[in-house]
Amino acid sequence: MAISRRHFLQRSLAGAGVLSLPQGLLADPPSPVFPLGVASADPQPNGVTLWTKVDPEAVPGAGAAIPLEYQIGLDPSFPIGGLVKGFVEARESSDYTAKITVQNPALWPFFQYYYRFRQGDNWSPVGRFKTLPAPGQWIPSLRLGFLSCQDYTNGYFTALQALAVENVDYVIHLGDYIYESVGDPRFQQSQIRPIGALPSGGDVVQTLEDYRFLYRTYRRDPSLRALHQSAAFIQIWDDHEFQNDSFREFHPDNTSDPTQPQPELRKAANQAWSEYTATPIAFDPNQGPLDFQIYRRFDFGDLARLVATDERLYRDGPPCGFEDLQRQITFGCPEVSRPDRTMLGATQRSWFLDQMNNSGAIWNVWANEVLVMPLKLGYGDPLLLTLDGWDGYPAERHALMAGLQNVQNLAAITGDLHSFIAGHLYTDFDNIFSPRVGVEIMGGSACSANFADILAAPSNQSPPNAPVGKSQLDAAFPDGLVELLVRLNNPHIEYFNSSRHGYGVVDLGRWSMRCKLRAVASVTQPTAAVETIADFTVLKDWKQLLRNS
Repeated sequence: MAISRRHFLQRSLAGAGVLSLPQGLLADPPSPVFPLGVASADPQPNGVTLWTKVDPEAVPGAGAAIPLEYQIGLDPSFPIGGLVKGFVEARESSDYTAKITVQNPALWPFFQYYYRFRQGDNWSPVGRFKTLPAPGQWIPSLRLGFLSCQDYTNGYFTALQALAVENVDYVIHLGDYIYESVGDPRFQQSQIRPIGALPSGGDVVQTLEDYRFLYRTYRRDPSLRALHQSAAFIQIWDDHEFQNDSFREFHPDNTSDPTQPQPELRKAANQAWSEYTATPIAFDPNQGPLDFQIYRRFDFGDLARLVATDERLYRDGPPCGFEDLQRQITFGCPEVSRPDRTMLGATQRSWFLDQMNNSGAIWNVWANEVLVMPLKLGYGDPLLLTLDGWDGYPAERHALMAGLQNVQNLAAITGDLHSFIAGHLYTDFDNIFSPRVGVEIMGGSACSANFADILAAPSNQSPPNAPVGKSQLDAAFPDGLVELLVRLNNPHIEYFNSSRHGYGVVDLGRWSMRCKLRAVASVTQPTAAVETIADFTVLKDWKQLLRNS
């Protein structure tokens, strides 16, 4: 395809990252026809998947399928219309969501583009995305934002608002995009933004419509819409997209019988996730609840490979019992050490090790749902604090670390635990002189309740709206004491903070990786300042976290 000199220069500037986020992208008001905005995901060298949702009540005469046009261009104002155009339908069967995977040679690798949808005379807000580099393409640098755990009820999405203007190339969402409950007393006591009863009438999801209702509620948030408009997502799930601490088609909080599978509810969760994410992963109602693959790989030229794993759909259940504390904080039990316990499942584990060990990239990033490093108190037979994480699967973790020790420059980016954590991965975590495998960096929750939030929340016996004051918390847990205790008991951990909310930004270069842990001042107000609370560099081939002052 012949292009003009002007067109070439526009593409070159976009690919070089010169264009900053136009304020118009963030200022776009929600359209009555497109109330949830737009999104893109799973970029490819010549394409991407685009997403939107139509409100059928805003479209006169809407039927079971509403036709839409999409446009992709080089400029957010689309002065000459779209460089690439096409059509897609928003269907009633998918709750009037629409997504289309676009592959077109007119889209160049590692270039920035803008997109929008049209229904009749109605235009959606404008979003932007960057395509992946071509296979093996030399690129000087890459910027990734990563986040997880955005409980709508616990606060405002100020972290998402801040990440939207970080000018990252891609956003990695590590799960807990929604929460399946709206008033769980264990972690949703604050109720800063109450949702109210679900369509089924309860506080916990029971139906497909409940899941859809939650996704619609979350995606109306202006900060979440802005983040989706700012960059393409690479998205996986964790437990709350189905049920708390879930495994396969089971969930331990099932009050009738936690040992009984709930395949139809698992399928409903899969369907709603497919409908409301821009991933090209399609839901097939004829498949079983476990026949739904979200683990996949992304290559960023010769600089980096990112492998995203699914640590819920194939895992074994809690080893020490189904009670809340038994599956989280215990001294362990014989079942924990069973050699065949798995989180990934045999097929995914083999695939994962193959993808990592056969990568030719300088950096190899693991988009990982739950904490790999041990988190414990005491020695000998320590108290395990994260049995729902990899501490509940030590034999498989040991096998993975042994299988990954020759992978070049491995970095796990992790969600789930609502804390900022940074540390090192070893073949044997009981021996810090064993071979070092790589580093792990966990971003704090976007707004879900962290350690400090849970301590400050009113107990069931406390008067309403009478949380523990900050001064009392500071007196009980002086600044730095919690981190000191964590690090003394876990020498592989270099940093720990469970009193702030935020996200991580990773800058990958040819010779080093830098990760900044970014925290917002508040999630109780619609806007908040953001600051860097920890800053680390990893030099190529060193496998060592260096703290930047």
